[in-house]
Amino acid sequence: MNSAYEVYAKSYYEDGILKTETLKEHTFSLINNYEILKERYGTEINKKLVERYDPEVFWDLLRIAAIYHDLGKLNSLFQNKIRRLIGQEELLSEFEKEIPHNYLSPALLPKRYKEIYGIDNFFMLIFSIIYHHHREMNFDKKYLEEYLSKEILNKLDLIKWINELDPNFNENNVLGNKYTVLLLRDSGKLKSIENKLEFILLKGLLYRLDHSSSAHVEVEKERIDNVEDKLVYYITYVKKSNLKGFQRKAKDLRDKSVLLTAPTGIGKTEFAINWMGETKSLYSLPLRVSVNAMYERFKNIFGEENIGILHGDIIYYDIDNLENLEREIKEHLYRISLSRQMSYPIIICTADQIFTSFFRFPGYEKVFSIFPYAKIIVDEPQAYTSESLAVIVEGLKKIHEMGGRFCLMSATVYPILEVIFKDIAENIKVKDTDNKNHKIKYYPEHAIEDLVNEIVFEFSKGKKVLVIVNTVKKAQQLYFSLKGQINDKSNRVNLMHSRFIGIDRMNKEHKIFLDEKSSEPCIWITTQIVEASLDIDFDILFTELAPVDALIQRMGRIYRKRKYLSDDPNIIISGSSNKPSGKGAIYDSKLVDETYNIFFDFDNKLINYDDKNYMVEHVYSMEILKNSNYYKKFLDYKRIMDIDYKVETRGEAEKIFRKISNVRAIPVEIYDRNREKLVEIRDMIYSKNIVKKLKGLRELQNYVVDIPLQVEMCSRNIFTTGEIEGLDLYIINLKYDKELGLIPEKELENII
Repeated sequence: MNSAYEVYAKSYYEDGILKTETLKEHTFSLINNYEILKERYGTEINKKLVERYDPEVFWDLLRIAAIYHDLGKLNSLFQNKIRRLIGQEELLSEFEKEIPHNYLSPALLPKRYKEIYGIDNFFMLIFSIIYHHHREMNFDKKYLEEYLSKEILNKLDLIKWINELDPNFNENNVLGNKYTVLLLRDSGKLKSIENKLEFILLKGLLYRLDHSSSAHVEVEKERIDNVEDKLVYYITYVKKSNLKGFQRKAKDLRDKSVLLTAPTGIGKTEFAINWMGETKSLYSLPLRVSVNAMYERFKNIFGEENIGILHGDIIYYDIDNLENLEREIKEHLYRISLSRQMSYPIIICTADQIFTSFFRFPGYEKVFSIFPYAKIIVDEPQAYTSESLAVIVEGLKKIHEMGGRFCLMSATVYPILEVIFKDIAENIKVKDTDNKNHKIKYYPEHAIEDLVNEIVFEFSKGKKVLVIVNTVKKAQQLYFSLKGQINDKSNRVNLMHSRFIGIDRMNKEHKIFLDEKSSEPCIWITTQIVEASLDIDFDILFTELAPVDALIQRMGRIYRKRKYLSDDPNIIISGSSNKPSGKGAIYDSKLVDETYNIFFDFDNKLINYDDKNYMVEHVYSMEILKNSNYYKKFLDYKRIMDIDYKVETRGEAEKIFRKISNVRAIPVEIYDRNREKLVEIRDMIYSKNIVKKLKGLRELQNYVVDIPLQVEMCSRNIFTTGEIEGLDLYIINLKYDKELGLIPEKELENII
């Protein structure tokens, strides 16, 4: 074999064809992205570093790390993995066990960098390269030294191109086997630097340079110019309105963190946009469906080329609207890569994409490295559990300490948040004296099912009726009861909750928007999934008692865009003698109790924004809150964050953040009925053709449902095996109904 051969960095599929990228190509791509990053955001990063670290040294170290991070891929065992794939003759080696390249690369660093930058910076450089991957160190010093001698140090003629990037590189002046002492001697050195901002930034930005270069995208796209002008144009010519006073004031607050309390529908998003200005920004929301809606809104203002979307189902987003998937798939995947690498100047995302990083899973620095030069928006914080909110709160405090800025905004901000952020954030409260669109009728002793006749009566008057309850079981029972009272040939009574398979839930989300725009009356029975996710405007709400902030969110789906002029109540609340469904399980009992008591004062009254704020301030006052499980859980998670609790994987962090204990499964009858289709989907998923693979993954979502493992009836009926080999799915052995969703057997007779 010729002594000179191509040294590969990676292999990948493009249009179903296996391709390779050389180590030189990959390294030069990183340096190109390094220059892009430094040009577009170097000024902001320098401002955050200058108080504690020399920015010039930082950029030197980042460039060196980018050049040397993958050079350990020289070794034959790594090269042979790619050579086998592309049908090339394998290289000879006396070694059987490969040492991961991240442990080999630092041995090629020039010795003189220890003198130029000092021992602490030299260690920082070495550890940033070692830990750009997290792999087990299952080798000893002797094996490492032999491996370096025979697999790396005798092949330096293959990477002479390094001199084009670093004139300090010299075959006779590399660390070589002396590096092994540095690697294996002093783990305490890593402990002393791992929490320093400069190391977090160095490691995190190396991740971003590496990952974006591997994805063949820019690490940072051009920032958006003239943000305020684009916003004013959109408001003036598209929305036919004007920038309001508090929205204009946002420009003066761009250097500050902000706590914004403002009524629903008054324009908090436009405030946030003007506050962001030209700074890179991450705009977070609690639910994927609300992220999708906000993404479309931002696209209308700034154009698709400037806005990224990031959540767990990003790969499927908008795929059904591509006119020609085969033709447009490259652009679709390119946009996904830009979003996943957080390259867009504005990213619309779910909160877990940001705040799970505070559990410091391996690689968390990739997200952290953005914070010092970015702005973070948290919209609708009341939609999170107390545990998730504690993570967000502590995360925002650390972002502020790192030099980033945040805007936390809601129609109702808890008093405790005002106390926590009083020293670091401007507290902006927007009044709305005209917002009197909700008149309350309170039935403290009635259950929601006692109001069926009243619901039917309002429907018969031609109204669009929204019914929100606290549990899926209650929603199913109520739906069945209402269907029994109404001759529903035109399908005007509908049910929506989280336990429908994907295709049914998607159809329901589509239909609720059609029903809202129709001139025909309708009834929709739903759970909390509509509280902060769907931009609908119904005529009247019937709701079970829940904590006051949840009720206010539910009210926001009624007369959302219109003025209410009738004397009749349009918000009907059933107190269920203070025992609504989900009390204690879904909602904190103390908060439900206090909400039950406070609504006596508002029965048969037209309430405004000040009234709603008063309710929230009372129910969530420290006097009430301190005796609640809500506050106890909040404090527990706050303490976890205070001690910088670490997890092993990002998946574990996501479960802790959202308290997720769900799995996706196919109801057994759906599985049995669609076996041929599922085999076809399996074959598509395993195809090397990316279009087929993507179609298969997307279609599979149509058949699965989210299963809450905390519900015993669900968890004990889940099976992990199916008969379709290669389709790794859970099967749930419970009845599924297209109208009712998943029905635990024990509850079936109670419903029907």
